[in-house]
Amino acid sequence: MISNSEWSNLKPYTKYKARRLSDGAIVRIALYGDDYNNGFEYAKGKKRRGYIRPAEVMQNNYTLIETDETEAWHKRLNRAIKAMKKSGLWEHILEMYTNLLGMTYQDKETLTQLYWQCELCRYNSKIEEIPTEDFNREFSKVFAYYLLEYPFIFETADDGRLKLNTDYIFELSDCQLKTMYFGDYNKEFKQNIKAALESKRSYKLPFRVRTSYDVSFSYDAEQNRAIYGEEYCGSGNGHYYLALNEHVALFYEND
Repeated sequence: MISNSEWSNLKPYTKYKARRLSDGAIVRIALYGDDYNNGFEYAKGKKRRGYIRPAEVMQNNYTLIETDETEAWHKRLNRAIKAMKKSGLWEHILEMYTNLLGMTYQDKETLTQLYWQCELCRYNSKIEEIPTEDFNREFSKVFAYYLLEYPFIFETADDGRLKLNTDYIFELSDCQLKTMYFGDYNKEFKQNIKAALESKRSYKLPFRVRTSYDVSFSYDAEQNRAIYGEEYCGSGNGHYYLALNEHVALFYEND
């Protein structure tokens, strides 16, 4: 069974391995939607199709299979790195992900907790009154282990104070990936995107593609970035991703 604690700790848009208790089969499950009221079991061999079931049914009929979080995280990072090297997109994220391969997932999670607990990371008038030398001394005490093990995470601000580059601990660092999908135009638009990336020519879908979402894509060759969006039909809100090549997208934010 999946406990209430385990269920509440599942992340949206993330696939998990689980064992179906009725027959012992290994399957893939996920939350269905942004709340925790329903789950989803993927059909065998399918990337998008499967079966929606209430949370209670999911919890009573499946058990999660533990995985090595660092191994799974590094696998996602390597997939993203391969995609960006091929396309040439998002050079600063490529550098960040290459650095993160040298870090354990547990260290990243612990560092995130430490950041939120650290008063020195909250700039306000009281903090700003601390002389730079004293500030850096105290900051170095708090993050001593991480400054030594992962110096690439830290920067020096214009005023000389040490700071943590939060890109390394916020949403982008989790590297949640998905395959872009353009419905009936999937093959055609992916070929167009590939050609645009190879020729460094800006490209935008001629219209929003209706799937289970209203899907959009745009590539800005001058700024070397590409955006993939899945908006709720007719609403203008949804899920937004950074496209890494013509196939893979990186979760960025919900709106």
